[in-house]
Amino acid sequence: MVEKYKERLKHYTIKRKLRATIGVISLIACIIGVILICGIFAVANNVKSIYQGPMTNISDVADVKYGLTDLQRAINRLLAEGSDNMADRYASFEKTVEGDVNLVVTGVDDMEKHFKTGETKAKLSELQTKINEGEKVRPQVMQLLKSGKIDEAYTLNYNTYLPIVNEIKELTNELETLVNQNGGQYYNQSVCLGNGLAIAGIALVVILLIMSNFFIKTITEVLTTPAKQIVEAAEKMYAGDMSAGELITYESEDEFGDMARTLKGTMKNLDAYVEEISTVLREIASGDLTKDSDEITDFLGDFVSIKESFVYILKHFNTTLTNIAKTSEQVDIGAEDLSKAAGDLAKGTTDQASAVEELTATVETVAALAEKSAEQTQEAYDNVLEAANNAEEERKKMDSLTEEMASIIDISNKIEQITSTIEDIASQTSLLALNASIEAARAGDAGRGFAVVAEQIGKLATDSQKSAVNTRELIVKTIEEINKGNEITESVAQAFEETINEMQKFAGVAQETNEAARAQAEALSQIEQGIEQISGVTQNTAASSQESSAISEQLEERARELDKLINKFKLYRPVNN
Repeated sequence: MVEKYKERLKHYTIKRKLRATIGVISLIACIIGVILICGIFAVANNVKSIYQGPMTNISDVADVKYGLTDLQRAINRLLAEGSDNMADRYASFEKTVEGDVNLVVTGVDDMEKHFKTGETKAKLSELQTKINEGEKVRPQVMQLLKSGKIDEAYTLNYNTYLPIVNEIKELTNELETLVNQNGGQYYNQSVCLGNGLAIAGIALVVILLIMSNFFIKTITEVLTTPAKQIVEAAEKMYAGDMSAGELITYESEDEFGDMARTLKGTMKNLDAYVEEISTVLREIASGDLTKDSDEITDFLGDFVSIKESFVYILKHFNTTLTNIAKTSEQVDIGAEDLSKAAGDLAKGTTDQASAVEELTATVETVAALAEKSAEQTQEAYDNVLEAANNAEEERKKMDSLTEEMASIIDISNKIEQITSTIEDIASQTSLLALNASIEAARAGDAGRGFAVVAEQIGKLATDSQKSAVNTRELIVKTIEEINKGNEITESVAQAFEETINEMQKFAGVAQETNEAARAQAEALSQIEQGIEQISGVTQNTAASSQESSAISEQLEERARELDKLINKFKLYRPVNN
């Protein structure tokens, strides 16, 4: 059955194979999922029953027990406190009793709704009967308490109401036990159902894994068998073995079958192409270039370019070898001409070498003269520069002399001012002497001696005034001479300045001449080196011309050998109809 399934699956397309396998696995998974979901719903319903049944009933029973206990506690507290302030305490007591009674009534009503079994319903009926009995007694106790009859209330409570309350508590305990038993049954059912569901889930998952493994293994085998054959054949084809197509035995109507048939045909065609290529290359290697394009197998697709390349190679070889044969003949002729030209070149290079030697001697003489001219120019530059420096020193001395003359003029002007002051003093002294003479004359004999002194002072003032005038005239003449000397000095200084500028210009020209002479000497030195190189090249040319003559003879011999080699090839010659 498995082999039949494999054979049927073999002829499906890959897409259909995968869909079939995934579909079966998905179907099994869906069945398992539905089973597990149903089990989960069953467990959920059971848990819901526990919550809505026993859990709720336990809460209701607890409410009833709490209400009864709190009610009894309130009655006992009121009895214990006595009749003091009964009115205030009774109001609070009455509110407590009302809340507890409502809690008990609500709990009993809820239990009546949720109790399902007959036993619990019977116990609930007994509980309701006892609660009704207690409700008949409780108002009486409360009325006695309200009236302040504590002793009567105490007696009624302990003799009648309290036993009823104890019976009610006993019944609530029995109901609580029944509810717990019912909840335990639901719990056990849930545990059993959960365990069964887990075991079923594990079993179904194991079945799913086994079935999935079977289908995956089957589809893998169906897919990998042809793939291995194709890969093995492709590897051998990659390694260059085109006869490996016989390894592909897979036959089917799926994509792998198409691929196997295509690859097998491809390898067969490639094997034929390789054989044809090898045959053509062997013929070319043996020198047979006579094969025509019609004699080469027609290739398909992109391999058409291989045939075109073969045809091109054969034509190109035929054309090239034919041209080489013609060229070898021309080389033979050219070699003779080259040998003759090489002899003429050797003779010409010898004459050229002699001319180069004469040119070298001339350039050496010119270079020596240029070097000597540069040295003389440098010496003239140094002398002119020294003379310019000396003239600059003399110009500075002339500037100092001009400054000294200016100082003398300044001092002379001050002396002239002093002389003018002396003239003024002498004039005033003469005036004073005249006044003194007049006063002495008036005095008579008493002023005669004073008149003599006044006369002498007048003479002295006159002499001082004359001397001051002479001094001022001498100073004026001196200043005039100094001004003339300043003009001459400034002219000389300007002449020195112009001389220095001209000498500096000459020094610059001498420096440029010196640099030009040195550059000329360096250029001549480079020319001399170039001529020496030319001389070397000329000598090399002479040697090369001799070698060329020898090479031309060898070339002629090689051309004859090339003719012999070309004659070994069989060239294609189209037949003219």
